[in-house]
Amino acid sequence: MTPGGSTPGAGASSSSPYTPSTPGGGGGGGGDSLGGSDWYSPDIEVLVRDTHSDTGLCGQVGVIRGVTPGMCSVFLPDEDRTVSIAPDHLQPVQPERNDKVKVIAGEDRESTGVLLSIDSSEGVVKLDQSGDVKMLQLKYLAKMK
Repeated sequence: MTPGGSTPGAGASSSSPYTPSTPGGGGGGGGDSLGGSDWYSPDIEVLVRDTHSDTGLCGQVGVIRGVTPGMCSVFLPDEDRTVSIAPDHLQPVQPERNDKVKVIAGEDRESTGVLLSIDSSEGVVKLDQSGDVKMLQLKYLAKMK
């Protein structure tokens, strides 16, 4: 028996070793969530997920004030305080028409703009910096405060 034969999944991942770390690089894959990428960014609205250990915070909407590796400082207006929450327990608030938005994934990451309209799973965004109007996946957009 060879030592290599006991490695679980040794040959299974060789066809696409880069898939988990490339949420926006490619034609159209990347999964349904942004869990693998660092989507969190200052000034976006987030919802505290039910997975958080402090059930009193679950369901509240806050604004990310600061980001450090593995932790977000989130201002909670309902409680008028800032708390530190791991990004695993947060999800971006999906914007609606005419909301100010920030791109949280893909090649336009960190760009800001206004969501002009929504078409199925994509949003039409007018970017602030360039004035360009682009179609971007809604899951790549977060509402800004």
